[in-house]
Amino acid sequence: MIIIAGTRLISLTMKTFVLTNADMYYDYPSRPVTTPSATPPKKEVEEYQAKQTRAQRQRELAESLSILLVGLPVYLYHWNTIKKELKETA
Repeated sequence: MIIIAGTRLISLTMKTFVLTNADMYYDYPSRPVTTPSATPPKKEVEEYQAKQTRAQRQRELAESLSILLVGLPVYLYHWNTIKKELKETA
């Protein structure tokens, strides 16, 4: 539970101070409907998709980096403990 909490805390910190677009959710562009086939212009749709993609990548990066920052020290600690025990039994 401590590892998960630490990971979430680092992720939240990164989203707040470093990857500020990670928590942005954009509304799909729309125009007032004048005809049944009215759709947003292609440029607005492409901008929307680019913003959503950038925000999603930042969310994934924040989660991945926070997992690494918490998991790597835990892994290294356990690996060093195992190496010490193997040296003692040899």
